Amino acid sequence: MFYATEREGEYLMPRLRIPLRLRLFFRRITPLLRGTTLLTLGICILIAGASLSWPFSPPAVTVFSPSGEIDESGEKGDNGNVSLFKSLPFDARLILAHGLPLFSHIQKQKGNALHLRGRDFWDWFVGRLTRIDITDPRKIIIDQVPVLGRAGILKSDGEGLPPQYRREVATVNPTPSPSQPKPLPRPDGEPRVAIFHTHTSETFLPLHGVAHIYDQTSGIVLAGKILARELEGRGICVLHDQTPHDFEVHREAYGRSAKTVAGILRDHPKLELIIDLHRDAPNVPAPESRAITTTKVAGKDVAGILLVVGTDGLGLEHPNWRDNHGFAQQIHEGLENMYPGLSRGLRTSSARYNQHLFPRMILVEMGGVENNMEEITLGVKHLAAVLAAILE
Repeated sequence: MFYATEREGEYLMPRLRIPLRLRLFFRRITPLLRGTTLLTLGICILIAGASLSWPFSPPAVTVFSPSGEIDESGEKGDNGNVSLFKSLPFDARLILAHGLPLFSHIQKQKGNALHLRGRDFWDWFVGRLTRIDITDPRKIIIDQVPVLGRAGILKSDGEGLPPQYRREVATVNPTPSPSQPKPLPRPDGEPRVAIFHTHTSETFLPLHGVAHIYDQTSGIVLAGKILARELEGRGICVLHDQTPHDFEVHREAYGRSAKTVAGILRDHPKLELIIDLHRDAPNVPAPESRAITTTKVAGKDVAGILLVVGTDGLGLEHPNWRDNHGFAQQIHEGLENMYPGLSRGLRTSSARYNQHLFPRMILVEMGGVENNMEEITLGVKHLAAVLAAILE
């Protein structure tokens, strides 16, 4: 240990006012202090800008309870700081709620007058920077990566299936408006045709702006309703099953639809035709995709029709697939005779698409993702005319 005499102490005192170690320390941390100062200044500018742009609470929303209000503990509270917080250009409690989740939980308790606004600071801030509405992150992700939505990864716990998807038997005709002609009476008796959708979420970009939709009736289900209505208008009783099959795990859709088909066959053994109605989505740029799936009939743009027949190419049992192929060929020829160019052909696949369950089961690709509902409706009506001719 070092000891200094009284004289040495008098000599050293002036120099100890700013010790060498302290001077060296300040020299070392000067860049850090400079960076910290700039960062702090930037944060202050950001907070000030956000505060000036922050939307004020509407007059009907009470931020603090009036002075003298009795709180949950039964004690009379002192709210002398109300005027101070009201003078701020932002909602102080809302900021605390974002930084302290427990505080937000407390504000939701019964008897508290604070109601947090639905559009919070980060929704506003990110929206201003990116022009993206982040109020529903699941929807943003599903729109960019549709397979996540089809796989059900982002589905909320306990979220039920949309009520509009259900099985309908002879109830597909909409309520007519006064300007529409009176619909023909629906045929009675057992269904002769069943329509279902393995990929129930498939829709059309001009209709919904996305290729798949899960929270409302999709475009392909609407097409199925139109097809059922057209066949019933020709005296053919139709069962239109709208059970969702691809809302959970997309790759399991055919396994789920197989159970649906088995149930339909069990309940309606007199069926003559089963249609799995899809819409196509060629893996090409949009203009080329539309050119592939669109044709002209009588000078009008119409959604083309592609027929797909499954086989036993993957080794799965399907010994009678040629029966399905022969019936699909009959439909293709009927389309060519009545509406030349409407059929996009007949395609066979190594997968069997559940067609082993019934000898007159076909997979129909109605139009493509780029087609609008007017083109789809025309294609469906022409298909109904051909099917009715074959069945009769």
